[in-house]
Amino acid sequence: MKHKLKFKLFFSIFSASLIALVFFGLVAYDAAINTSYEREAELLDGFSDHFVLHLLSDLKAKKSELNQDSINEWLHHYKKTAFGLAIFTNEGDTLNILKSQNITKYFVTQLIENKESGSRNLEHQTYTWNSRNIPGSPYHIAVIHKVSEESARSFFNSLGVPLIITATLLLWLTTWVTIYLTSLYDRLNKQKNELEFQAQHDPLTKMINRSLYLQLLGPLCDKSDKQNIPLSLCYISINNFKDVNCTLGHDFADELLIAIANRCSAIVQDNGYVARLGAAEFAIILPDHNTNEARIFAEGILKDIEDDITINNIKLNVSVNIGIVSSPEHAKNMEELIQRAEIAIHNAKKLGSRITIFHSDLLKSYQPNLNLISLKSAGN
Repeated sequence: MKHKLKFKLFFSIFSASLIALVFFGLVAYDAAINTSYEREAELLDGFSDHFVLHLLSDLKAKKSELNQDSINEWLHHYKKTAFGLAIFTNEGDTLNILKSQNITKYFVTQLIENKESGSRNLEHQTYTWNSRNIPGSPYHIAVIHKVSEESARSFFNSLGVPLIITATLLLWLTTWVTIYLTSLYDRLNKQKNELEFQAQHDPLTKMINRSLYLQLLGPLCDKSDKQNIPLSLCYISINNFKDVNCTLGHDFADELLIAIANRCSAIVQDNGYVARLGAAEFAIILPDHNTNEARIFAEGILKDIEDDITINNIKLNVSVNIGIVSSPEHAKNMEELIQRAEIAIHNAKKLGSRITIFHSDLLKSYQPNLNLISLKSAGN
């Protein structure tokens, strides 16, 4: 579960970082392209003025009239220019084209569209243009340039190192944030589990306490009664525990309780729950076990506990009494089950019986006392 959480945290933060990196990379690339187009436009603007001035000065030097033939003759001298040059009229009719960049009349028509400048993608290639009116004539000269992405790429490359550094920092930050968050979750989850364990378990024996015992027993009793599923409850009382406490001390008595709890837990394992109810009293809940099966467990517990228990090099011969009650055979709800388990353990201690299984005669013998308790309660 923890590994899944760590993976989810890392994947989420890493994905967010990667998306942010890609987004800002695309924004940077788009900015680089737009900047490149702006530089191209500024460059063509200057060249447009240059070509118009050069045409006028050349015609003046030759004392030629400004007409289509003289313009075409002048245009012929720029075959090796890096730009495309086109002459068109105010109506947008193309008169002549210098095909230095595979520019055709169709291209000029598509590009110009009666606009002085701009850029456009044609056949997967970007072209920019800038046009100027030739003073004193109905003609326009357009400077056309096929945009090379080298300029955009060079500008983008200048952002490459910062982007790589940013990506590295994001990945580093992602890793450490993930480690911190999972570590924080682990600590909080550990504290939560410790608090829950302390609230539901006996601090000495680490067995479940009375609170959790009742929480578990209630639903199991309801299930047993409604679905006719066997449920057994064993009460265990340690004999002469006060004597051990007084003669050998509280620490020794605590070690004895821990040893008995561990032996009960080893017998029960995953078949049920061991709870500490009082100073020297334990309860064992056995779901899906009838009276006979519960008795087998009780006999195993007796045998294991009554073997010598050695604590601080002192061997003890411990004896216990066990009372057994089952549902739905002996009781139909939790209150009845607990009451009759107490009757069974009380009878076992009274008669010195190691194991007592509840039966209806016990209820009859304890009924006067129960009625007296009920009357006193009603009187209060």
